Amino acid sequence: MATNYLSAFSLRKLLSPLLRNSPVPSCILNVTSFTHRSVLNIQVD
Repeated sequence: MATNYLSAFSLRKLLSPLLRNSPVPSCILNVTSFTHRSVLNIQVD
C-alpha cells in the first residue's frame, strides 16, 4: 500500500534533475482521485 503513496515522490526525485536542466520550462503535477471512495460494490471478473 505504501507504494501507491511513495511512488509519486520517488518518481519526482528521479525526474527533478532532468527537468531542472531542460531547455524548456517544465513541471511535475501530482494528481489524485477520490473516486475510489465513492465505489461501494464493484465486482471484477
